[in-house]
Amino acid sequence: MQVPAPQDSFSAQIRFWAGLLAVLGAVIGMIGDYCLLYSPAGGYLDGDYLFLKEIPQDRLLWGHYLGILAIPFEAGGIYLIYLALKPMGRKLSLAAALLGVYLIFPGIAYHASVYPMGEAVRAGGPWVEVFRPFNEPLGLVFAAAFLLLMLPLTAWIAMGRTLLPRWTALVAPLGTYALWTALIFALPPVGNFLAPMGFNLSMAIFCGTMWLLRERLA
Repeated sequence: MQVPAPQDSFSAQIRFWAGLLAVLGAVIGMIGDYCLLYSPAGGYLDGDYLFLKEIPQDRLLWGHYLGILAIPFEAGGIYLIYLALKPMGRKLSLAAALLGVYLIFPGIAYHASVYPMGEAVRAGGPWVEVFRPFNEPLGLVFAAAFLLLMLPLTAWIAMGRTLLPRWTALVAPLGTYALWTALIFALPPVGNFLAPMGFNLSMAIFCGTMWLLRERLA
């Protein structure tokens, strides 16, 4: 029986805790998204933010802080992505990891801007339009960084160029996030429930999958 080297054991512990913290952060982020955004009537894509008017203020506040405090832990999942991309070279895997870490910042900033937007909706008048320039550009930056990372990542996994099995491309955030959005139109009661927490739900599934496959990332 071969005894694992101390360095191997330490690396295994890092993979274990990084993945676990990422999943925990994503799950708490999902709860935050639910509190902050969920409305049974939907209306998330209308652009008028009127759905926020139906959400109790205390729920908005819980969602505001849960997301801000939990989402940074998803950086653990970015570390697992870095490991998964090792066969493609250190420079590319490091660039992907840095982009993933950057993605967290506009994500948190956009999440944090929703509560003030809810207050603007309640105040009425011109306040939504006044606040819109401080909110929507953050969402666009987040979406651009998300696509820039997830489009090639999903393709590389599907082509077998990473340490992850090809089937994990099916649970990569690009596809699952698109699924939650499509459900808004195809099955509104389900889509209206899942779409608000779509990003964190997708990250929870993907990070959980990588965590279960963490020995492949050694």
